[in-house]
Amino acid sequence: MINKLIDKYNYSTVKYTFIALTTLTTILFLVSLAFAIVSYINFNTYTTLTM
Repeated sequence: MINKLIDKYNYSTVKYTFIALTTLTTILFLVSLAFAIVSYINFNTYTTLTM
């Protein structure tokens, strides 16, 4: 699959595309992790206050 992409496009285009996809996926994962942590903390303080 990678060889077909390299044959269709050139090597540097495929390389930088995969680097960009990996970076974008990592950033999205970290942002969603941060939102999950913040909402978990907020939920815990809410339940602690209402108990």
